[in-house]
Amino acid sequence: MIDGKVNSFFQYDALIENQIQALRSDWQRFVTERKHYKGQQVGHGRGIVITAGGLKYFTSAYILVSILRTFECTLPIEIWFHGDELSKNMCNEFEKLGAKCLNTEQFIEVTPGGFLMKALAIMFSNFREVLYLDADNVCLRDPAYLFENEEYKKHGCIFWPDFWQTPEHNPIWKILDVDFKDCPEQESGQLIVDKLRSWDQLQLCIYFNMKGADYYRFLYGDKDTFRFAWMALKTPYYMVPFDVGSCGVVHDNSFFGNTMVQHDCEGKILFMHRNLLKWDITLEHELVWKIVKKFSSSIEPKFCELKGGIDVMQAIDLHGDTLQYEFNDAFPGFERTCLKILKKVRSAKFYSHELMLSYLSNNRR
Repeated sequence: MIDGKVNSFFQYDALIENQIQALRSDWQRFVTERKHYKGQQVGHGRGIVITAGGLKYFTSAYILVSILRTFECTLPIEIWFHGDELSKNMCNEFEKLGAKCLNTEQFIEVTPGGFLMKALAIMFSNFREVLYLDADNVCLRDPAYLFENEEYKKHGCIFWPDFWQTPEHNPIWKILDVDFKDCPEQESGQLIVDKLRSWDQLQLCIYFNMKGADYYRFLYGDKDTFRFAWMALKTPYYMVPFDVGSCGVVHDNSFFGNTMVQHDCEGKILFMHRNLLKWDITLEHELVWKIVKKFSSSIEPKFCELKGGIDVMQAIDLHGDTLQYEFNDAFPGFERTCLKILKKVRSAKFYSHELMLSYLSNNRR
């Protein structure tokens, strides 16, 4: 908080008491009746799940998977999409990297919204223990060691914090009949769950996303439906205790963050979630991971600002007790490695054809 105000950018709907009670009764009835969606499985073993529909997210996911294999990550990887979102050529490229493409069309007839895809991919996946990664995320080392973390073994899940907080007066607290928590929201660009230990919680999470017309009025997409499902069922979860940082550029003495910086459970940077500047619109020589900006302590106030960016629609800045350092000093050559992979995939024969199809699809609607 800063000056007594909650650090939030999301405008939620207000409800009267009988509307709150109706929504509460509906989700409680779902939990009681246990009417789960068909095709889901607990699965076996450990693996990485990524959702990547369309050329934009194919491009990002290709870089993510390539980097994982560069680090000699041996975890099996599933790439989930729906319908014709990925072409045969795209899937062939993933298969060359040892990743398997799977289509949710095999399990559900309706087209799931973008937010719903994440929870469904986790539940339909062949893995019992899932490290889910957004396609526009990148790992700075092999993340397999997270499965050995003691907090994960204790809770059966690891969540990561967002910049924002859910205000106390947001109706979601009353809808789910849980006490307000003065804590960060969840950022679901990466999460780990043991499906065997979290089955009911994940089912409720899917319910919230299936009922997105109701719940996205109070929550920004899927990201907080995970932790709120855990809270609604009175289940403890582990949230990484290190504030999310930002990576970007400095222009005219102002910081413009384009990537979320997330840490492992010991405080080391592990994930670069490129949520505001996707790889598909990045130039092949464009270095935008110049500066890492982080909160340097737990001292309040802390404040995150969403503002207009440079050559992108939005950027993030952090205010309070912060520190800055050069990204390339900490991870020499890493961004250039990503750009080399970007150049490689763009130079593939099939890519220009996919680009044309994407352009036509986006402009003939």
